[in-house]
Amino acid sequence: MTSTTSPLPFGLDTVERHRRSPSRRGGLARRDAAEGLEVFVRQATIVVEGVFRDGYEEHFAEYSRRVRGYLDRHGALVIRRQRVEKSLYGTTAIDLVMIIDLPSTEIAERIFFEPEYLALIPLRDKVFADFRMYLATYGDI
Repeated sequence: MTSTTSPLPFGLDTVERHRRSPSRRGGLARRDAAEGLEVFVRQATIVVEGVFRDGYEEHFAEYSRRVRGYLDRHGALVIRRQRVEKSLYGTTAIDLVMIIDLPSTEIAERIFFEPEYLALIPLRDKVFADFRMYLATYGDI
């Protein structure tokens, strides 16, 4: 296995190359036609928790539309976006939970700090009084 620089979809630059198909969980195998090797990219999951601000309805549709477009351009797949009915355990109540799969941890760590996403934060702050985002390794523990 070697690490090398290669242009790949979604802006990923450094990847691990394997001579045979990886049988690892939580990754994508892509064939690099130029070298005849398969490329293994570790997927990532983003978990979002949010508490709505009073009057969030006025801005929610626009924020949702803009974030979905941004995520689509980066190869993200929104697995689930749900309203939380109530907290069964714990002292913190949230209103929304969202699960997003991304093609790689590198993309997940990068896209939420790019200027285009950072420009959405003032609109996000009109929707959420509290917003938390977590990076998780794709797959089971």
